[in-house]
Amino acid sequence: MNRVRLTTLLIADKGRKAGQFAVPPVQDDGAGYPFAVAPNGRIALCNDSNLILMDPNRRKTRLLKAPLGEQTEFWGIACSNDLLVALLSDYTIALMDWEGRVRQRFGKGFGKGENQISDAPPVRMAIVPSATPLWMQADSLYRISVSDGRIERVITAERGKRLTGLAVDAPGRVYLSSEEPIASTEPLQWQKTPERLKPLSPEVAQWHLFGIDQAGNFYWHGERLEKRQKYPITEVACVAPEGSVRWHLALNGALGMLQPLRSASQIQWLEVDRQGRLYALGWVYAGLRQSVRLFRVEIR
Repeated sequence: MNRVRLTTLLIADKGRKAGQFAVPPVQDDGAGYPFAVAPNGRIALCNDSNLILMDPNRRKTRLLKAPLGEQTEFWGIACSNDLLVALLSDYTIALMDWEGRVRQRFGKGFGKGENQISDAPPVRMAIVPSATPLWMQADSLYRISVSDGRIERVITAERGKRLTGLAVDAPGRVYLSSEEPIASTEPLQWQKTPERLKPLSPEVAQWHLFGIDQAGNFYWHGERLEKRQKYPITEVACVAPEGSVRWHLALNGALGMLQPLRSASQIQWLEVDRQGRLYALGWVYAGLRQSVRLFRVEIR
C-alpha cells in the first residue's frame, strides 16, 4: 500500500475575472489550462490572458499579464528557475523572466510558412538545460533556435503514426512516446506504452508520457469512460526504468484518490517535478462553489 500526502495549492472560482477560470466544455483529451513546475518549486499556470505565478514554499501567488494585453492568451508554458517560455494565442513564442519582462519574441503567427505555427492547442512544452524551448503540438515536435530565432519542426509523425507524449530529464535528454518509433535524425529517446500498464486498466485506449523524475521513473496518464459517467476518469502510473509499475491509481471519479474530485469533475493538466511529486489541475463541475483546484501529490 502506497502512502499518499495531498496538498491543495490553489482553489479558484469559475468566472471571467482575473484569477478566475472559465470552465471549458468536457473534453476527452484533457485539454485545459496548462501549467509548468520549475526545479525550485515555483509554478506558472496559464489563466487566459494571465499567468498565475505561484511559490508554494513562500505561499505567494501573483498574476502576470500577457505581453500584448487582454487580446492575447497563454496557450502553453514551460519554465526553468529563471526563465518562462510561453506559447501565445497569436502563434508566437515569448521568453520572459519571472517578473514578466520579455527577453525575446519568436515566430511569425499562424501558418505553414517559415517560422510560423499551424497546429492548435493544447500544448506540452519543455526547456532543455541549454535554454532551448521545445513543444509538442498535434503530431509534431518543435524547437526554437534561440541564437537566430528560427522555429524548427524537429519531427512530424508519418500518416498512421502519432506522438503521444513528451518529457525531458535533468541532463536534457528528450523522450517522446508513440506506439512506434518515428524516423528522425535527432537524438531522441522513444518510449512505447509499457506492456505492464495495459492489463492494469484495459479500458484506457491510449497512455501518454508526461514526465520523468531524477530517479529515471516515467510518468504516464490515460483516460477512460465509465457507464453512466459523464466525465472521463484520469489514471496515472509511475513506471520504473526497467518497466515495472511502481504505482497506478485513478485521480478523480467515485474511487479517485483526490477526494474533492470524486463528484462531477475532470482532470485538466498534469505535471511531475524532479522529486517525483505529481501536480494535478482539476475541475469540479457541480456541488462546490470553488470549482478549480491545483493539487500536489506525494506518493511513497
